[in-house]
Amino acid sequence: MPTQTFSSSSMSYTSSVNGEVSGYRSAQQTHSDGNNTTVTSAHQGLNEPVTVTSQTYDAQGKLIDRGNVSGGGRIEDVSDEAQKKRDEEYLERMEEEYAKREGGA
Repeated sequence: MPTQTFSSSSMSYTSSVNGEVSGYRSAQQTHSDGNNTTVTSAHQGLNEPVTVTSQTYDAQGKLIDRGNVSGGGRIEDVSDEAQKKRDEEYLERMEEEYAKREGGA
């Protein structure tokens, strides 16, 4: 019976320079069953969709299958300014709702 191996790694970063926020994350998994090796990778930049790729190689290293590439959700910047704006909008909506109820009572 062939030996199976599995490994994974990931990294991410965010930075803010002069108010410009950037970020990136990446992950990779490798699985080998002795005959084939499959490498699955996912990459995503800030405010960008995730990209996932999967490639399978035979024992000699020849690419035998290029899996699907997919897009998905986005990493969003949730800075203090953005949260402050959402909080203010929420308070305005609540004040309007209370005013409607008090006026209708």
